[in-house]
Amino acid sequence: MHIYLLAVRLPRFSTRNDLSREQVIGMIVSLEVPPAVSALRETFPRHHPTDSAAQFEEAASYDPLVLSDYERLHADFLEPMERAYAEVRRISVAISHCYGAHG
Repeated sequence: MHIYLLAVRLPRFSTRNDLSREQVIGMIVSLEVPPAVSALRETFPRHHPTDSAAQFEEAASYDPLVLSDYERLHADFLEPMERAYAEVRRISVAISHCYGAHG
């Protein structure tokens, strides 16, 4: 349930890299959490690589880290979602061992 609550709290974003918010939520509802998190990490990298070709003559009048850093998305959504999914897997294995359901 925690994973689903995190998924629906994901901030709205326009379709990027052929990935929409609805697709991500659909993947998570199907418990395809690792591919969903991986796609979000690729679409919203924690830090943008610095490109020396993107240097401009004029100084910026804004803080570029605020606009380009998705650290909060990773910390508030992706990492907790990964931890919760790992717990779901551990609990599932424990239940299957309890009932002798192997194979």
